[in-house]
Amino acid sequence: MVHGEVETVANQPSTTHAKRLWPWLLLLVLLSRLAYYAAGIRFSAAPLYSFWQFIDPELLRQDLARSILQLHAQPPLFNALLGIVLKLFASPEPVLWMVYMLCGVANALSLFALMQRLGVSRKLGFTVTAIFVLGPSCILYENWLFYTYPIMTALLLAALSLERLARTNRLTDALLFFALLAVVALSRSLFHVVWLAGMAVLVAVTFRQDWKRVAAASAIPLLLVVGVYAKNACLFSSFSASTWSGMSLCKLSTQRVPEQEREALVRDGELSELALIPPFSDLTAYERYIPAETTGIPVLDRRTKSTGYPNLNHIAYVAVSRQYLRDAVHVIVSRPAAYLRGVVSACAIYCRPPSDNPFLEVNREPIRPLVRLYDAVFYGRLLERPHPASVDGDRIRHYATQLMNLGLWIPIVCPLLVVYGLLAVRNGFANHDRPRALTMLFVWVTIVYVTVAGNLLEAGENNRFRFLVEPFYLVFLALLIQDLARRFRKGAPQECAG
Repeated sequence: MVHGEVETVANQPSTTHAKRLWPWLLLLVLLSRLAYYAAGIRFSAAPLYSFWQFIDPELLRQDLARSILQLHAQPPLFNALLGIVLKLFASPEPVLWMVYMLCGVANALSLFALMQRLGVSRKLGFTVTAIFVLGPSCILYENWLFYTYPIMTALLLAALSLERLARTNRLTDALLFFALLAVVALSRSLFHVVWLAGMAVLVAVTFRQDWKRVAAASAIPLLLVVGVYAKNACLFSSFSASTWSGMSLCKLSTQRVPEQEREALVRDGELSELALIPPFSDLTAYERYIPAETTGIPVLDRRTKSTGYPNLNHIAYVAVSRQYLRDAVHVIVSRPAAYLRGVVSACAIYCRPPSDNPFLEVNREPIRPLVRLYDAVFYGRLLERPHPASVDGDRIRHYATQLMNLGLWIPIVCPLLVVYGLLAVRNGFANHDRPRALTMLFVWVTIVYVTVAGNLLEAGENNRFRFLVEPFYLVFLALLIQDLARRFRKGAPQECAG
């Protein structure tokens, strides 16, 4: 790349003093994990045996390659990781626990380093990072086998590698950045290939004089992700990382139409009979969609896993989800108010603390007082648990209770940080500070992408989606606090003099 654009050492963010705090941050992380363990927190690998997103553990051990190839419900990478661990270790839980512990350490050090690189003072960066990584939300997700926590790690490392790329212009940093983005896209279907391609375009535009090398660095990661999409297009007629999009969108649209109205629409032929069946139901609800002949591939033919839980990678769900998608699109076009209600509901869930997740309940119980305190102080939540979704009875009381269950700081602070982040990006480019500006642009785009795509396409665990980018929000929060403090210090003498 263009070496003449490399910034001088004088313009580099100093990390000499920050390095002295890294051992203390690492020590705090390790001591906190010991304290939480003593309080009763244990790593939960239960999702491996029950969650829809994961292939049957028996098939992961005995038929890994073919099962990954025929996986259409999810991107393949996380299941591949689970399969490798199951093949190599008779007891996978301790190994997976260690992987998640390492992710926790990486998250702490990466977030602190990212703040330093973007100009946050070492004391403020240390404080904000410590509050986040020592808090119960991080602990709960760190001890829960799902892809949320590792993806957070990959996003933080990607931001760091992009900042380094903008400073050094080295091809290896570009390769690392795009490889990490591919890891994210191959692990979570929310991060569509369009997101990955968009990031490649942003970097190429920034390095416009050397865009060909950026294109070369992004080529292999992009081809890998596109290859998964193409595989699903060839095998299942779905150019996507997951064939579940129709079922997810149904929750936001079709299911928001009152039941009696849906029944009338089904009778009139506007909607299929699936409009009356909740999405992600057991196969018994979709008998007419099950092919008469089997494929001979266990991961596509078995109705249930060896653990007794439903197999939602069954071949029938491809056609089922496609029909749900047709119904959802019809509802969105003909009854946009129903879809809007679904989006509002998704945004409300987005504003709940990340600990408000029923799958975290077992580990939340031993530290419930701490969770309540943390959620009240840092998210503004007034009640401990969400109110049932029903609006029967006193509607005013119901909606008031729902409002108190939100993290009241979230719908105020998050939009503010999005606006502030965009201004910070603009100022960075205006000051020709490419490393800072480009990294903040990546952070800002990822926040906006997750927020918009997550809330427009899914309703259920939207607060978990937000948790993915919570470290990025904290970066902008730390920068905003620092800017406000600097302005206050500059203005204070003038006020006294007056």
